[in-house]
Amino acid sequence: MNSPIKKSVKNNSAQTHNTEIDSADRLVFESCIGTAAELHANTASQNGLKTKPVVRTGYGISLEATFECGQCFRWQRGNFDLLTQHETGTKSIGSDICPNTNTNGGKITEFYQGIVCGFPAFVWRDGDSIWVRGRGTVEFWRDYFDLGRDYDEILSQFDPHPFTQTAIEYGHGLRVLRQDAWEMLGSYIISQNNNIPKISSSIYKICSLFGERIEFGGFEFYSFPSAAVIAELREPNLRQAGLGYRSEYLISAAGAVVEGKIKLDELKMLATDEAREKLLQLRGVGPKVANCVLLFGFGKLDAFPIDTWIARAAKYYDNNLNAARFGKYAGIAQEYIFYYIRKGLYRSR
Repeated sequence: MNSPIKKSVKNNSAQTHNTEIDSADRLVFESCIGTAAELHANTASQNGLKTKPVVRTGYGISLEATFECGQCFRWQRGNFDLLTQHETGTKSIGSDICPNTNTNGGKITEFYQGIVCGFPAFVWRDGDSIWVRGRGTVEFWRDYFDLGRDYDEILSQFDPHPFTQTAIEYGHGLRVLRQDAWEMLGSYIISQNNNIPKISSSIYKICSLFGERIEFGGFEFYSFPSAAVIAELREPNLRQAGLGYRSEYLISAAGAVVEGKIKLDELKMLATDEAREKLLQLRGVGPKVANCVLLFGFGKLDAFPIDTWIARAAKYYDNNLNAARFGKYAGIAQEYIFYYIRKGLYRSR
């Protein structure tokens, strides 16, 4: 799979935000994004970082389960040592302060790099803490990870079916991300009849060809191209990214957004069933794609996408696996079941 991020290579022809970590600009913030009521970000100044105290650490967040459960395509496992090597310009400080090991106890056990809404970031677990170093604000990232929602309470309400409970245990810490509606619409149009590695590869190619190049922390990131950019393209432009027949669907959806035939902000305010009907009017959008967009792009947690993996899981429920079984948080249940049957039960990639 092509990496969504690579080491920074200067290219004067591309738009660039120069935010090298060791430059005078430093970075926007580095902070723990735990679930305590009082959290503070490190804020940037021309002379470097001014640090405010972080009150307490996060809980109940698994980066692996959250980023690798099929709901997002812009995060990649990284190496904390590479980031610290770039910061110092010499020997990695990772082995001295935050070793990149697979053990607990104040050590880096999960490290990812990605880009969300044009904000590049590095996210990692240090013991019981989840840290973000990136652009944006603490509030933005807390909202992205949906940290204001009590997942323990929600999960406790689900039925006691053994498969459900095993899925919850296996995916402990998985959270449904609050993602950009247009990016989700575009991404799930691309996802049709595709596997996750190919989806991620195609999205990376589209972003590198038509998105904005952003340098951050010595790495190169690409934003997801806007609907306006995609609407101006022709099918051959997108076919070079491996979209095939999906090219026309993506261009058509982008045109509908640009022309106001479908207003994503208004769809967020509609009831789930009504919003789904609007999405189904778009070419290339069927029930599965529509429900994915509703769940991951609009935060409609009662949406319940059914793909081949959920259909496979249905046999464990006597073919009675649907949104009605889980109520208003059916989408959260769906993600736990999807993650378990794909990564746990079948160990597929």
